Amino acid sequence: MSDQKQDEPKNKIPYEGDAILIEGRVKNIEREQENQRARDEKYKDDQLLINKLLAGFTGGLLVTGILTVLVYFDLAITSKRSAEAAQESAAAANNAARISGNTLLLSRDQFRAGLRPYVSVTKMLLLGELKEGRKIKGRAEIVNSGRIPAVDLSGCADFALLPNGSPMTDDFPCPAANNPKRLPGAEISKFTLGSGAPFPLDSPGTSISPVNKLLPLLPSGALRIYFYGDLTYTDILNPKVTHHTTFCGRYNIATNSLDVCEKHNWMD
Repeated sequence: MSDQKQDEPKNKIPYEGDAILIEGRVKNIEREQENQRARDEKYKDDQLLINKLLAGFTGGLLVTGILTVLVYFDLAITSKRSAEAAQESAAAANNAARISGNTLLLSRDQFRAGLRPYVSVTKMLLLGELKEGRKIKGRAEIVNSGRIPAVDLSGCADFALLPNGSPMTDDFPCPAANNPKRLPGAEISKFTLGSGAPFPLDSPGTSISPVNKLLPLLPSGALRIYFYGDLTYTDILNPKVTHHTTFCGRYNIATNSLDVCEKHNWMD
């Protein structure tokens, strides 16, 4: 008994073993807390890095999107300008074609105008005497001053006695309504007049009665005697177009000749 008592530690503290265990557990807890804080810090750092990367990626996407929009906007502007340029080019081409066509038409018209026939009256004469029972005639000398023949030329020449209040007009009909010479339905002669050669056109014979009462009205202008007429013709360059010429001479009792009228003298 005494030996066993001698083997036991003499200075043993009753709670020494439990204290060591508690201290070990506290240290383990502290280490665990340190490790947890380290893990938390690392997690925070990792999250911050991830957030930065995501922010950078998002910013990159935003920049890329903006650049893409700008590129498409620039392409749209370029396409619009190209379309406008194409429209302007098309308009310029159409305008050039129109000008070219107008120039061609003008050249054609000028060519025709330089060659076409021009029939005019160069001289008017009074044939006969104004005496009771006698007939007078008028003669118009017509000339084609163009370079090609006048085709289907037909004409009318007549006398008209008109009061001062109703002088000759550009559209006065031939023959005169009050001096018919042509029977209704009668054939109208047509011929071809070459360039340069004069051709006479005479009116039918006309008698003025009563001369002794009408002649005194001529010097005062109360009555006027007109020799006038119309001519129509075509040409081989443009056969669908009819050309017109009119002529008129007013009888001058003092000179026994015909003076050119103010009206009914024109040609196209």
